[in-house]
Amino acid sequence: MKDIHRLVRDVNNSKFMTMQKSLTLLFIFSYSIITAQVPMTVMSYNIRYDNPDDGINAWAQREAHVNDLLGYYEADIIGIQEALSHQYSDIMTSLSEYNSYGVGREDGQEKGEFCPIFWKRNRFDVEGQGTVWLSPSGEVGKKGWDAATPRIASWVKLYDLDREKVIVVINTHLDHKGSSARFESAKKIIELIKSNAWEDVILLGDFNCTKTSKPINEISEKLRSTHNLSAFTPYGKSFTYAGFEVNNTLGEDIDYIFVSQAFQVVKTRNIGDSRDGFYPSDHLPVYTHLTW
Repeated sequence: MKDIHRLVRDVNNSKFMTMQKSLTLLFIFSYSIITAQVPMTVMSYNIRYDNPDDGINAWAQREAHVNDLLGYYEADIIGIQEALSHQYSDIMTSLSEYNSYGVGREDGQEKGEFCPIFWKRNRFDVEGQGTVWLSPSGEVGKKGWDAATPRIASWVKLYDLDREKVIVVINTHLDHKGSSARFESAKKIIELIKSNAWEDVILLGDFNCTKTSKPINEISEKLRSTHNLSAFTPYGKSFTYAGFEVNNTLGEDIDYIFVSQAFQVVKTRNIGDSRDGFYPSDHLPVYTHLTW
């Protein structure tokens, strides 16, 4: 009888050890998958061009607030829209731990609004950069379709030292008046991605249209909005544009971050930080936590 009990015990122990080994292997496998996912934070922010007619909300009154916000959230990658040359310079000075790229949309140098991209220099090495003009010809400084102004998409190819892979970050600002220009510009950005066979892509920007519009639907054929993918319910304001005053309750959701399949979205937020009843810009920053 003792031998039978010993045999049963040995069999049970054997099953237990097998199960324990299986669970250990599963844990190791799962851990390797989890640890392969490297975290990254990304922000898109229309800072409002320096318009003297803005009075108390002109750039000289807002610069410190904008830079404080950028410094506090300290995203790994930041895309800015509407920056004039001196605003771009002011932000570069403030973000001393970042490198950046951007050109003016009027002449490809200093004139007109920029769509600059900033990245932490201790994490990324730049492998390429460029700007495309969103028009049929792509000629520098030319308007496209029914656009009110020239529009651009600036891009950088970055090697992520933490992930040991290359990503492409694109930053744009679609036209505020021309509906055809917005749609055709969206198509041109997607063509840019496909023609270069870019796989791991982050697209940032002020798209001047809502999530059900044709341009957003066009982009969504290739990329995915972080607001739609967030593992946690998106936090913060439900809009990204409402003017400077916090009391302006009606707003539009027109600023987005899009990502390709390689990225998982942990959480995302439209940042509604303010001082003395005013936002630092007439747009709110979109801020997202990714893994990849």
